[in-house]
Amino acid sequence: MKSVKFTAKQKLKALNMWSGTTRDIACVAEKCKCTERSLWRWKAAYDGSLESLRNKSSRPLTPHPNSHTAEERKNIETVYAEHPDFGYAELYGELRTNYAYDRHPMAMYSYIRKNGIRPSEAALEIQKSYEPKKYDTPQMLGVKWQMDVKFIPAECNYL
Repeated sequence: MKSVKFTAKQKLKALNMWSGTTRDIACVAEKCKCTERSLWRWKAAYDGSLESLRNKSSRPLTPHPNSHTAEERKNIETVYAEHPDFGYAELYGELRTNYAYDRHPMAMYSYIRKNGIRPSEAALEIQKSYEPKKYDTPQMLGVKWQMDVKFIPAECNYL
């Protein structure tokens, strides 16, 4: 159950249930909805403080083996800095021909998007300056009218 994260209090409760009574480890694991191996691991890590049972970071310590290299990242950023008006296809073609970039175009696009090298189209739309237009207030009666229209059925008309 890799997706299940137990809190430190839940781990301590399971350990107390296991050690405080004569219950079998299988019964405790079933009651706490964890594995026996987890109970043994928690018991080994427990030093009497609640802090020892807290969840550690699950973030990997090393980068993914297929991630972009430092040279590839530098090449993408320099080409985009030199040609900010290039589309993704042109940028990919430039990288392929001049920098021997051999990854899939989606890998380049994902890197650009995740690292914020090029803002999205929606962000560019928001950045455009908004100039509110002047409201034309009528100076005389009859020049401009606002009317709300509502349909009333004939059954409701009692006049």
